[in-house]
Amino acid sequence: MTVIFYILGFLSSAIYLFNAYQTMVYLVGGFWATIWTFVMPLGILTLPFWANFLYDFSSTNLWISYFAPLFFYFISDALIFNKNISFFSKPKSVELSSGLFVELENELPETSRIKRLGAFLIDYGMLYYTLNFFNLEWTANIDIETLTYVDVGITGGLFNSIILLTLIWFLYFWAVPTFTKGSTLGKLIFRIRLYSVKNDTIEIPSSIIIFQREALRLICIVLATYGSFIIPGDTTVVGGLYQGFALTTIFFLLPYIVILGKNKRTLFDSLIQTIVASRIVDFSSKTKVSDYEEYYNSEIFDEELLLNEEE
Repeated sequence: MTVIFYILGFLSSAIYLFNAYQTMVYLVGGFWATIWTFVMPLGILTLPFWANFLYDFSSTNLWISYFAPLFFYFISDALIFNKNISFFSKPKSVELSSGLFVELENELPETSRIKRLGAFLIDYGMLYYTLNFFNLEWTANIDIETLTYVDVGITGGLFNSIILLTLIWFLYFWAVPTFTKGSTLGKLIFRIRLYSVKNDTIEIPSSIIIFQREALRLICIVLATYGSFIIPGDTTVVGGLYQGFALTTIFFLLPYIVILGKNKRTLFDSLIQTIVASRIVDFSSKTKVSDYEEYYNSEIFDEELLLNEEE
């Protein structure tokens, strides 16, 4: 997968080189275009910015071809980064209660990307329709002559939208998994759940672990969605689009795209040390525990019953 993104990065770089050279020929002539491409490559590396600043020139094709190779190289490097950032290996035992461990028959296989994608779509579909149910809209006024945002209304509708998103987010992604022991509605449908990993041992995540993970995800979602209006930057419509694309790439695509790596973990999983796996776990045969749901998912765990089974 990493090789594919590197190839796409190389091809898109070639396209940008062609577009950039043609643009510089148009703006400054062939001689300086050659100088700024081969002798002083800083010129071609920063072309869209100084062309807009010095010559008031801006082209959608140029901007897209400029960001495309950065995007592909960014993802390929992120896949390598995610492989190296994993602070834990596959779990080999389960902590049923404090100090009580049961070995796994095999290393716990993490959920397939297809199941995680299905659960993701269901969960975000629920989030989208819940937010739209409240019909809380906000507008950003645009100056037609200069094509700049003049009234975003951060303290009004935008702020209320972020507050509503925060409330619904924690209700769905924190309260529900805490009650169901690691599963949102999407994860319940696909029979998977979130696990906390400590020293090669899995356990049902505490409400604190779930809160940390979801708080980190929420910050990224807010920055990716509303960042171009919150973070000071280019106030023009076109500039806002480019800034929004960059923020979406960094705070939304990057944390999730790394799941394509070998470890099948998002960036949030690696940082908070969690995994997503099946709700059914195969215990080692020597424990004689046949029904995982009965012992591990019951509201009141009976340690004496398990010890009797082991004897």
